[in-house]
Amino acid sequence: MRLAKFYTLRNKLIVSFLAVALVPLILLTIINKYTTEKTLTDNANQALFAIASQTALSLDTFITTNLNDVRVAAILPGLSQYLSLPPEARIGSPQQKVAGDTLRSLSRRDTVNIFSYALLDLKGRNVLDTYTPNIGKDEFNYDYFQQSLKTSLPYVSNLRLSPTVSGLVNIYFSNPVRNSTGVVVGVLRLSYNATVVQQLITRQTGLAGSKSFAILLDDHYIRLAHGTAPELNFKSLIPLSAGLVKQLQGEGRLPYLSISELSTNLPELKQGVDNAANKPYLTIRLTETDNQLNAVAIAPLKNQSWFVLFVQPQSVFLAPIEAQTRTALILAILIAGLVIIMAIFMGRTLAEPIIILTKTLSLFTAGNLNVRVAIGSKDEIGNLALTFNIMMEKIKNYTESLEVKNAALLQAEVERERFTNELSQLNLELEQALNAEFEITDAYGRFVPHQSSTF
Repeated sequence: MRLAKFYTLRNKLIVSFLAVALVPLILLTIINKYTTEKTLTDNANQALFAIASQTALSLDTFITTNLNDVRVAAILPGLSQYLSLPPEARIGSPQQKVAGDTLRSLSRRDTVNIFSYALLDLKGRNVLDTYTPNIGKDEFNYDYFQQSLKTSLPYVSNLRLSPTVSGLVNIYFSNPVRNSTGVVVGVLRLSYNATVVQQLITRQTGLAGSKSFAILLDDHYIRLAHGTAPELNFKSLIPLSAGLVKQLQGEGRLPYLSISELSTNLPELKQGVDNAANKPYLTIRLTETDNQLNAVAIAPLKNQSWFVLFVQPQSVFLAPIEAQTRTALILAILIAGLVIIMAIFMGRTLAEPIIILTKTLSLFTAGNLNVRVAIGSKDEIGNLALTFNIMMEKIKNYTESLEVKNAALLQAEVERERFTNELSQLNLELEQALNAEFEITDAYGRFVPHQSSTF
């Protein structure tokens, strides 16, 4: 019964009006949301990649500048002259004073971030250092000494935790020192406070938009600096093997903590870094953004096997879409309300004559042949009502003529029945008269009535 009411003409008109008004609006909203969301995402990715590339360039510039500085400093004659002396002749020599003054002068170039300048002999022993507690220390096994001698080129190390100063992180620059004949006599080593790297990453926060920040990773996916969560520094994206952790801890690249404390579990981000050359964008959830979906752009450095990741929550750059969707929803509700009101009015206007026509036809089919449809308009519905009136009048006339013919047929049937009865009576009387007039004897000579057929 309820379904029957639902499928009334008025309800169908309301549903039709709603469909005509809302379906295009919904389709346009969905298409607009998709295209705008794609545009905003593409723009955000491009902005993030541009800032990530700019950050990587700043780090490359920082590294290149210090490599050039240590390369130029290594050719200063006072350093090579000191290293060219026999070890026993160096102490207290004029060359020692010149070399010491030269190192101190170099360190004054940046008194905040330069930790020390040092000279290492060919055995890797620290023979002169602006940080005097390091003098005499063996630095033979460090990469900045080995690689400088091996390549004869300027070298920059990874970030290292200081074994002597708690909380201090250094980055080392080195270059071979040659005498006047071009023979390598030692290595000039610059120890730089790597806090400058963290500061550089921190300064990039917000450059690509609200809540955007940078992350610096090394070649083992270890966070070297973080724009908003520095507590994640020196933690890898994925768990590292026990052997690798032990090696990196020995090199000062990881603190001496348990393996579980030295990593997070972000294999998708690690895979994205691996594929950065082909696809520098990805979308991922991060704990530092409360597990929101984030857009991430990845840019590699040129002077180191490091990567700069620039991150921004999707909710930030997609906020206009959310606002637009809410506006479209409110608009759809308002339109739906107006459409329902108009549909009810139009349904009443359009459906009422048809409803009256239907009720009139119901009365007519129930036997009331005198009922007629009231014609209230001259449109198609009015023409339909006029047609039904004509049809009903013809049906009434035809029915009345059938009734007259039926009455005549009934009267004829009565007359036929009376005539049949009278004819039967006459046949009976005639047979009796014939039987009385004729007699026939049988084989024994007895008389029998004459048998005759009836008419």
